[in-house]
Amino acid sequence: MRRSITISNSWRMTVLVAVLLIAAPAAASAQSATAVTKSRRWADPQVATLMLVDDLGRADARAVVIRRPGDMPNNIILVTRATTAADLATAATALIQSRHSRGDVVEREIRALIGAAPKGTRPGDAKPRGDNPSPVPRHSSSPSEGLAARDLQRLRRAPAFSIAGIGRGPALVIRMSDGKKAKTN
Repeated sequence: MRRSITISNSWRMTVLVAVLLIAAPAAASAQSATAVTKSRRWADPQVATLMLVDDLGRADARAVVIRRPGDMPNNIILVTRATTAADLATAATALIQSRHSRGDVVEREIRALIGAAPKGTRPGDAKPRGDNPSPVPRHSSSPSEGLAARDLQRLRRAPAFSIAGIGRGPALVIRMSDGKKAKTN
């Protein structure tokens, strides 16, 4: 009787080892495929990393768009808690326009301040554009502002990540698409 229990346990062990040997390569390839998918997502020029930071470097800036070569992510939009949906929609539009005019890959880092007065002017010195000397705030919003509002809400609940050369804070990946193909280099 004792011998049959030992054989039974050996049989179980053999089956367990066989299952592990069969499952291990499948699990490893699944992890590899996941890593490749994440890598492709970060390298996709139609996505940007949206990151919440405490300070944008200038008091009058509402968002900062960063395009950079090398380290992933290459397209980054920095925002603060004061950033509005309109500010984020403007930043995403600026990033899309930059991709169309300069291509998907840049040779050097490019930063655009959204909502900041032109360089060399004091915050109160910026003159309104157009014929209206005292612009009235607009009350209509574009469809992209609705998406931006949802992205800002999601960002406030997002986990913190570290981005080399930028810092650490809540971040998420957003997709930008205007239906046009970017210039290729």
